[in-house]
Amino acid sequence: MEIWRLLLCFALCFLVLRRIRRSRIKRKRAVSVISVLLILCLISLTAVFPVENLFVHFETPESAFRYASSGAIVNTIPGRDSCLVVYSTGESTYHETIFPITELGYQLPNFYGVKTVSSGTSEHGSFDVLQYSGSNDRYVRGVSYSGDDPAEAVVSSDPIFTIPAGDGKTTLYYTLLSP
Repeated sequence: MEIWRLLLCFALCFLVLRRIRRSRIKRKRAVSVISVLLILCLISLTAVFPVENLFVHFETPESAFRYASSGAIVNTIPGRDSCLVVYSTGESTYHETIFPITELGYQLPNFYGVKTVSSGTSEHGSFDVLQYSGSNDRYVRGVSYSGDDPAEAVVSSDPIFTIPAGDGKTTLYYTLLSP
């Protein structure tokens, strides 16, 4: 995904600079610098708000993940308006991302799409409640340090996905909070 944006930036800069060079503008250098800066701002905006969402939709969260990210998908937790994808980028390194769903299919998340609605900590662990903007789906991401069963701490009718850590006591857990 990022390589396409860089190629688009270089191609757009090349075309604009070529057009300016052949034009009859008197201050070509100033116009060229301003044009390149505007193109860089536009490309930066596409990193925050993916322009692909205007014309590309994905049938599955896995296909959206393969387009947008790298790593091995560990699990998906579908909701009504979104889907949480838990993935690994190395040994014992886990991350998550939320893909919104529209009538046309899954879309790429924007930079500010996921927000932490609630969080808490105790001597037994910690948790965050994540929500994608505009969605009613809420996901719990938690860490249990004591080896306790996370089902005792999370009230959810949905299954709880757990990932044991290497020390035998720490457990990562994810679930969808039913509305």
